[in-house]
Amino acid sequence: MFNGLDMGRLAAPLARARYEQGRLAGRADALDAASRREVVLMTLAEDVVASAALEGRSLDAGRVRASIAGRLGGAPDLPLDGIAEIALDAASDPAAPLTRDRLGAWHAALGTPGSRRVRPGRAKGTDAFLAWFEDARGAEPVIAAGLAHLRFLALSPFENGNGPIARAAADLALAGAEASGVRFYSPGARIARERRAYGRAIEAALAGGTGATEWLEWFLLCLARASADAHRALAGPAGEAAPAAADEDDGLNPRQRTVLDRLRAGLPAGIGSSRWAAMTGCSRETAIRDINELVGRGILVRSGAGGRSTRYGLAEGRGG
Repeated sequence: MFNGLDMGRLAAPLARARYEQGRLAGRADALDAASRREVVLMTLAEDVVASAALEGRSLDAGRVRASIAGRLGGAPDLPLDGIAEIALDAASDPAAPLTRDRLGAWHAALGTPGSRRVRPGRAKGTDAFLAWFEDARGAEPVIAAGLAHLRFLALSPFENGNGPIARAAADLALAGAEASGVRFYSPGARIARERRAYGRAIEAALAGGTGATEWLEWFLLCLARASADAHRALAGPAGEAAPAAADEDDGLNPRQRTVLDRLRAGLPAGIGSSRWAAMTGCSRETAIRDINELVGRGILVRSGAGGRSTRYGLAEGRGG
């Protein structure tokens, strides 16, 4: 099911994503019913606005939230933007299987011509994707979400509108990672904030040069940052005062994100170029370039006697 992935390389990013999701779920459990509903509405609206932005469109978050609230409140005929229709369907019925008809309905919601038809020659691949998806999301939903996103974009069964549908499929898989089936963080909002890094990671994976492992490494850490964003927001003023180091990481490559997450999690004694290379699976020369960039940005500082004994740690205020 997950053949070809370097699961050892994904262990740390997966653990970080799971940790941040669990930490957020614990804080959300303390909310009353009305507050939980408000957070869910805000999260859905964030996702919709972000997904539209990734498609080059601008939506008003307040209007999107009000429309979703009205639809959930018993106004089935209330008009919604197509991207909001897809997001609401995925959120409202996350346990329902992803079928050809459901994909067609999502595509139809986007208002595109030939809504329910897949591109010539893609029908067999679409059926194979749907069968894989139903098996995968029951195994490890967080991994399945990232792979579903990538595999659907690689397949691109429709002439257009594949991006929002790929993100909705990932959201369906992510619902399995939440005990309540309710998600309090917005992966779409985080992806939109890291648009350039997201584009590079997707393009590299689709080109086949780096494969799915590096994409998943980026995706898992993006989920961790999205969950941390939501945790800070739920924490109120105290959360707003917490270091928001994730914002300063925009544009970094997956290797740099992996090591920074390990350092923030308490990796002792800093890190040298050789250990960096071993941890991320790159050459020592690449590790040195990665480190020098972070030093130049003021994220890492050097310590040690120099040469091969040089170690690098987080600069003051860059923990998180």
